[in-house]
Amino acid sequence: MLFETEKKAMTFLKFNAEEMQENGHAPQRAYYCEACGGYHLTSSQKYTHKKSLTENIIDKYQSERARLKEIRAEESERKQKITKELRDLRNALDSDCIDNAMYEALRSQYDEICNGGVVPKARKLRRAIENRFEELCGNAKR
Repeated sequence: MLFETEKKAMTFLKFNAEEMQENGHAPQRAYYCEACGGYHLTSSQKYTHKKSLTENIIDKYQSERARLKEIRAEESERKQKITKELRDLRNALDSDCIDNAMYEALRSQYDEICNGGVVPKARKLRRAIENRFEELCGNAKR
């Protein structure tokens, strides 16, 4: 049976409890039904809240949103790390006493950093480093 309000359901239960006990499953309380937006009677004394489809979708959305936020934070941290490594490398290249061994080590470090992925904001920094490599040894850009 469908009731508009919990009060109407409980009033019905109060005045019809004796008649409903004949089958052994007498209603004990009223509960709100999200499916129809009304109230029903149940013989269960214990209230067990099952999540509705809407609640499940909202929970999934919120967990997915939190996961994406973590991914964005990790990506931002990775980009900051690459940019810092590139700045450190550029500072090392600015020194005047770079020999062939140091050049090769810095070039290897640069290639390793760049394998971590392109950071759009670091493009100018990468160009400056590549230009400095070219200046130092006259090698073509890689």
